[in-house]
Amino acid sequence: MAEEVIEALQTTSAAEYAANLKLAALPTRMMLSLSAPYDVNKMCLVVYLAYMIDFYNSRFPLRKSAAVFSEEKGIPLVIVRHFLKLFTDISEGANGLPSYFQSKAMKDKLSMYLIVVALTINGFTLDLTEVGADLKRTPIQIQSYARQLGCLVEKAKADTAIYGSSSVASKKNILRAVLSVPLHFPTPKRGGPARR
Repeated sequence: MAEEVIEALQTTSAAEYAANLKLAALPTRMMLSLSAPYDVNKMCLVVYLAYMIDFYNSRFPLRKSAAVFSEEKGIPLVIVRHFLKLFTDISEGANGLPSYFQSKAMKDKLSMYLIVVALTINGFTLDLTEVGADLKRTPIQIQSYARQLGCLVEKAKADTAIYGSSSVASKKNILRAVLSVPLHFPTPKRGGPARR
């Protein structure tokens, strides 16, 4: 798939290509940030990221086969099966077909994977505002995921953003996650479980 994207980008701009496919904001920005000649491995990750965001925004419980879901979303069947195995709980429905459920823990797991892929594409730096927009969550919620991965999260002006000023006004602050060595993990919370 990445080779097809790179071939298409020889005749059209990345912005036009992303608009025609109705890509989410984050994969579009990632694609725009890559320079020609395009690296096939990074383009593979951008395509994978777009598939992850599309899967994230799907409705669950899913009561259809992986093949039907693959056809509807335009995601290759092997990737759909991988996502269903990795990010959902499977049970057999009344009609004998599998039903796929996505608990909060699985949704969080998908969010973490998504952030790791985005960090990998962009040299371990990421603007969390677009991640939040694509996942329909606030940047503050995304910030906690980035911190759990060991990122430092800092505020920056939108005009100094990695991709330039995007959908936010240039006077607003954005949250930027940077993954650097040594990793900085949040301190564990003290105390036991809440009492009832």
